[in-house]
Parts: sequence; structure tokens; C-alpha cells
Amino acid sequence: MDIDKIGQLRRLNGRRLDERDNFSWHIALKEGEKLLGVARLYRFRDGLFLDTPCLYKGAF
Repeated sequence: MDIDKIGQLRRLNGRRLDERDNFSWHIALKEGEKLLGVARLYRFRDGLFLDTPCLYKGAF
């Protein structure tokens, strides 16, 4: 999944790409071959932070 598609999905969830996206790992959330959404993992202070996932409408 490329960053443009991630940006589109984040906008669908009322969010935007931000400065953390340049230093993040984006994790595809899938069920079988169906893409349900993405989550973002990034360094924060002394550890790692997992953002609230951005999901496609009707994913669950």
C-alpha cells in the first residue's frame, strides 16, 4: 500500500497525514486477502506508539 492510498484512507477517517508519517511503519490490517484498513506505528518518547487504526467503512 503506498502513502497516497494511506492518505486517502486517513481522510476517510477524518484524519490527515502529518509529520510522524515520514518516520512511521504503516501496518496493513487484513482478513484473508481483504484489506480492512491501516494502523501506524512510530517511535514516541522512550517507546513505540500504535495509532488508532483507520478502517474502511463496513470493514467490521
